[in-house]
Amino acid sequence: SISNDAMIRSGIGVVAVESRNFSNEISTVGVIEIPEPAEKTIAARARGRIEHMFVAATGEYVHKGEPLFEFYSPDILSAEKDYLIAAGNGKPDQTTMPGMSNHSDAGLTNANKKRLELYGLTEDQIRQLEQNGTVANTVIISAPMDGVILEKLSQEGAYVDEGASIFQLADLSTVWAEINVPEQAIRFIRT
Repeated sequence: SISNDAMIRSGIGVVAVESRNFSNEISTVGVIEIPEPAEKTIAARARGRIEHMFVAATGEYVHKGEPLFEFYSPDILSAEKDYLIAAGNGKPDQTTMPGMSNHSDAGLTNANKKRLELYGLTEDQIRQLEQNGTVANTVIISAPMDGVILEKLSQEGAYVDEGASIFQLADLSTVWAEINVPEQAIRFIRT
């Protein structure tokens, strides 16, 4: 038994007995990374011109189906006209030759529909084209998923070639933490 004053001078501490988990604290550095499967590049699927950008800046959050940009492309216009003609909703540039059918050919219609899908048109856009029976001068390209715009790689009014990147989009709902752990501390690490 010693006095409080003697305890303070000698550096002795008294703690009540308790059950406790012991752990090592490791200080280290790391980087938050975007998982590769969560990134998507939005690229032009045909040559053309960006008429209007709906996304103002990098860092903006977009929802799946939300418009990203309005795109004019002679290739897409031509594909839309071909689809309407094949579906029987449009008028061909040349008159039908005698003995040839005016009815739509299902195989040709499906091939033209597939061509529109390859150009990035959605089912709704193709259905609307078929219902209206008229070709729009531009096509709206929408976000394929929810996410944040990481990079805006083109501007309004820019002419782009097929394959040119327009946006870099990422879903940040899950991220990776890449942490540098010293080798001697690895045995203490648990997920």
